Amino acid sequence: MSSFRPRVPAWRPPPAREGKPWADDPAPRLEEHFQRVRQGTMAGMPFLNEALAVAALPFARVQGDWVGIVLTPWFLHVYLLPGGGELWQDLAQGLRRQVQLPAGTMDFIGDEDEALGPLQYCVLLAPVPQFASQDEALAAAREALGALLTPPPAEAASTPAATVGNEAGTPAATAGGTAAAAATAATAESGAVNDGRRGFLRGILGRP
Repeated sequence: MSSFRPRVPAWRPPPAREGKPWADDPAPRLEEHFQRVRQGTMAGMPFLNEALAVAALPFARVQGDWVGIVLTPWFLHVYLLPGGGELWQDLAQGLRRQVQLPAGTMDFIGDEDEALGPLQYCVLLAPVPQFASQDEALAAAREALGALLTPPPAEAASTPAATVGNEAGTPAATAGGTAAAAATAATAESGAVNDGRRGFLRGILGRP
């Protein structure tokens, strides 16, 4: 009788948990969560940047889901949470998937929390010793979020704009003349602004 036994992987990912859509901006809940983590399991860790505090920037709707940046004394991450749109796909904890953001494709890792539910994150910086102050770190976080949510100039005209801290589909301007004038003015500066944001993002990600 053969003694052959099929090889069983040492680790199998848990089944993906269904993401329940967030109706409102999840930034306040994420900030509260990581403040508790900072005061609990992370207290006294040697890699913490004591000049920094936990802060979550207002999230933006991207294709109906929520994208934002969270700063802590130990990381700067982009987070993706479900909002009932097209960007979110359920992902098992610990697995990776590529997500197409306005600026390009990013690798996100599946995670979940008992209180928050499923979420996905992309590491921008970890740890974060390069920031000397909270203001400096927040400025970097805002610049990174702006870069991620800004499509290349050639795509800007056809890419739906992200709406910050608002419900999906809420227009940024309702008057046709105002919107047209704003678009004309934005086009004149889009090349320099987009190039600067993408250059910043490439810099913090260590990309050429």
